[in-house]
Amino acid sequence: MTEVFDCPHCGFQLWRLDRSPMCDEWVFYCVSCPRRVEVSFYDTVVNVIQNQLRSKERSNDYKALIEKIEAQLKTCSCGGHYKLTVAKRCFNCNAEVIEKDDHGSMGRGIELYPGIFYVDEDDELDLAIEVQYVEFEEKFVRRENIWKPL
Repeated sequence: MTEVFDCPHCGFQLWRLDRSPMCDEWVFYCVSCPRRVEVSFYDTVVNVIQNQLRSKERSNDYKALIEKIEAQLKTCSCGGHYKLTVAKRCFNCNAEVIEKDDHGSMGRGIELYPGIFYVDEDDELDLAIEVQYVEFEEKFVRRENIWKPL
């Protein structure tokens, strides 16, 4: 599902995108702001955590894996911490705008972007929008330097 909607609190346009189950990463959102961290299934720290769980005979315990990953992530620049299942927040006013997805999992499979980045298949890409997207990613999406020391 993809949907463009206005934040009910401030009117800022947002774009909801439901993630494909074929993605090979988790997206952990901050509990206090709209920032997020993307964690690859194949990250070396994830592998260390999985090996630790295997040694405790908990290798199939998905909940334990996610809890360990959440505990190992650095705190957000706002001081909050990242969780897999958390309400999504507006990029403009920080209000919670999506609390649950269709499965009741607090938006685990949902990504949120500013509405300006929604592109219809007939739209042409605009260089200015691409520049804004890069700036958005730099401010709100972390992929590197995400772990506390093991």
